Amino acid sequence: MNIRHLTVRRTSIIVALLVAIVAVPSAAWAFWTAGAVGAGTATTGTLNAPTDVHAGATGTDVTITWTSPTQTYAASTLGYEVKDDGGNTVCSAASSTATSCSYTASTGTYRYAVTAVFESWTATSVVSNQLTVAATPSAVDASAGSGQSTAVSTAFPIALAATVTDTSGAAVPGMTVTFTAPGTDASGTFADGSPTATSTTDASGVAAAPTFTANGTAGTYTVTATATGITGSAGFSLTNQAADPAAPMGNGVTVTTPDGGTATDPARRFTAGTVAITSAPATGSASSTADLGAITVELQDASGASVDAATATAVSLSSNSTGTAVFAATRRGPAITSVTIPSGSSSVSFFYGDTRAGTPTVTAAVAGLTRATQVVTVTPAAARSLTFTTQPPSSVAESFTVAVQGVDQFGNPASVTLALDNPDNVPGATLNGMLARASGADGIAFFPACRSTRQATSR
Repeated sequence: MNIRHLTVRRTSIIVALLVAIVAVPSAAWAFWTAGAVGAGTATTGTLNAPTDVHAGATGTDVTITWTSPTQTYAASTLGYEVKDDGGNTVCSAASSTATSCSYTASTGTYRYAVTAVFESWTATSVVSNQLTVAATPSAVDASAGSGQSTAVSTAFPIALAATVTDTSGAAVPGMTVTFTAPGTDASGTFADGSPTATSTTDASGVAAAPTFTANGTAGTYTVTATATGITGSAGFSLTNQAADPAAPMGNGVTVTTPDGGTATDPARRFTAGTVAITSAPATGSASSTADLGAITVELQDASGASVDAATATAVSLSSNSTGTAVFAATRRGPAITSVTIPSGSSSVSFFYGDTRAGTPTVTAAVAGLTRATQVVTVTPAAARSLTFTTQPPSSVAESFTVAVQGVDQFGNPASVTLALDNPDNVPGATLNGMLARASGADGIAFFPACRSTRQATSR
């Protein structure tokens, strides 16, 4: 009879504990039973949930951190399980001291909850902050439009397109790609007339540039595509072809006849593709008139053969000199900015002048053709004035150094040969030392170790 009564009491305790567990959802409850003949006892406790759950990411590498419960548990029986807001287990930790775990996520937006697991009991944290996982872009490549050509001043038929991918090779949408064309020579512009344009990658990681139109200069060049955060760039090789028949067209090619003479074969016609300067580099003194030359410019085809102009062809002339540059059709003639190749001729000559000594580059250009350049050497004119760059002292019998510079009429340093003497109004003064010197390329002549026997001023 007593045995039956004790069994009922133990069952009642277990039922009461189970009711208490169901009534408290915020923590897990554990219980133990003691069975024996006589009296039974039971002990209960709570399993606290992790706190301070936070999620962060570097690219697609996600790390979830938390603060462990303050209770002490055996490392072999307490662990943690992390699930995203879709109920998927993303990572876990099997140590009671663990405070983080990591995994590689797909791009998207997530929240996470951490569950403490102790034997058969669990306690789940409040969800973490919202985390947006985005791929890390690593490369931009030309995917369409490279290698094509079109006539000058016309649009390229295929739009330029670049693809952005991440470190795994997956497409990266939403990236801004900047397309940039050269600022000079053969190039082109986008739909707004600018040499640069931006576009955003679509779901496939592709950014397509606006329509790109060749400028009026023939030649091959590269348009680049760059994306923020990516070190490298993509290159698009494009070619502007000389217009046909708008570009100067040869009337024929000069050939050698059987008797050793020459004749023009009208059946052999080529389109001029370049302008070339065929004369030797011009050299001369600085001048305000066009004294250097003659400089000869010629129309040529792709093989370098001369091509006669079908119509009068204007050649524009320019220089990058920082002085005053001048062109003329004849030596010291009136200033011009262009010369004309007559119809039926392949070349024309001009003269050049410059007030700045140096090596300026002269450019001859024909619309639609590759331009020609030549480096010209301009030397200083004759010295017009002298300037002390190091003044002599006034002390008697003091050794000193004097430096004098020659300058031409345009302000260029000019080479000179100089001699020092003492002024006539200092009777008995003698100037000793190296008194005759030639200047260097900078126009400066140095007179070292000079000495005057009396106070005097050199001139």
